[in-house]
Amino acid sequence: MDSSGMIDFFRVLDEVRRPWVDLNELKAKFITLSAVHHPDRNPSTSVTATGDYATLNVAYNCLRDTPQRLAHLLELEMGEKPPTVQNIPGELMDWAFEAGALLRESDQFLSEKTRNTSPMVAVQHFGKGMQLTDRLSAMQSRIQQAIRPLDEQLQRLNAAWLTGLPAGTLERSAHLPLRELQEVYQRYAFLNRWSQQIQERISTLAI
Repeated sequence: MDSSGMIDFFRVLDEVRRPWVDLNELKAKFITLSAVHHPDRNPSTSVTATGDYATLNVAYNCLRDTPQRLAHLLELEMGEKPPTVQNIPGELMDWAFEAGALLRESDQFLSEKTRNTSPMVAVQHFGKGMQLTDRLSAMQSRIQQAIRPLDEQLQRLNAAWLTGLPAGTLERSAHLPLRELQEVYQRYAFLNRWSQQIQERISTLAI
């Protein structure tokens, strides 16, 4: 835990606090630590081992998800959770309208498909479903392209976290680009949410 009593998931996984992490290296660390802390490997201290193993899983699931990792890092550095952003950043408004319209169209189609089960209508639904899947996949690809520059920005921000300044000090907080990280987090969170919603519709259409 840090000085505020919050569990530092970076420390749990023996990771340096930083915005960007290599997911392959993170997974390798998780697998190694899982083998050590798994309750089956520590039968004499099963209660402690189970707790350690559960914390390890929570830490891994947090750090491998970029928006969750950034929110956790911001909370560690600022001592409080980053504010929930309800308003979509201006430069993402076009994305919001387009993604929202496509998601609503997909939901309406899925609702109609559920209500109408005749063979003739099913043939028509198949073609419309394929078209929607193609459009959703194209939107998904565009969102991933929009996320890529944010990933690159996070990699550049890593340097600021490698200063060696003690955690929890005013000097460290003043040195870290926390405002910039908050902005990246907000954009990433919206894009990632739309990406997940689109993937859910693609998976449902495939059934």
